[in-house]
Amino acid sequence: MARAMFLLAAAMVGLSVLLPGGAKSAFANGVPQLVKLEYLPGVSNWGPEDAEGLLEFSFAEGYAIVDVKRIPATEGTTFEGWMRTEAGDAVHIGDIVTDATGIGHLEAKLTGLSRFDYTQFLVAARTDNDAAGAIPAQISIAGNFSVIGDEPGDGDDGEQRPQVLPDTGELPGGSGPGRGFMAMIAMAATGLTIVMVAQYRKRRRA
Repeated sequence: MARAMFLLAAAMVGLSVLLPGGAKSAFANGVPQLVKLEYLPGVSNWGPEDAEGLLEFSFAEGYAIVDVKRIPATEGTTFEGWMRTEAGDAVHIGDIVTDATGIGHLEAKLTGLSRFDYTQFLVAARTDNDAAGAIPAQISIAGNFSVIGDEPGDGDDGEQRPQVLPDTGELPGGSGPGRGFMAMIAMAATGLTIVMVAQYRKRRRA
């Protein structure tokens, strides 16, 4: 009987790992999304047409990282990163500092956002002629992306699993009810296994 219970508990642990999603949620919370930035016809209207970049962001984890190239620093011009919705509402993410070779970088925290239905990222060039608090008229490179939800509390915080994930050497963390449920199953099964093993060994010594 003890052996049967031991095997059952071990099977429960194995099942919790092998089930789709494992100890991670089936949602994409916390998984970074990658967006290619390039000179987009109909959107871009300024700067080198061979400029490009990459945006990595996560609404769930509250961060954005932008790398650009072939956008050389220009006197009297500041480069900014913006997210924009289909309706045209926008939020300023941060300033992108570039050098003479056109290489630029931005790391920003996505905090205090009241919505998550952004579908476009823009790299804009601000001059003294641009109105404060609005997207500058000169748009360099841009990228479009899709989101699942459009408001906080939708269950996946507007996150979408990217087609390509960065190779960090670590597994991306999950969140949400799926992860908690599977974690509880694994913990319960592990505890049951320990108890059964202890009882089995005790009976063998008796």
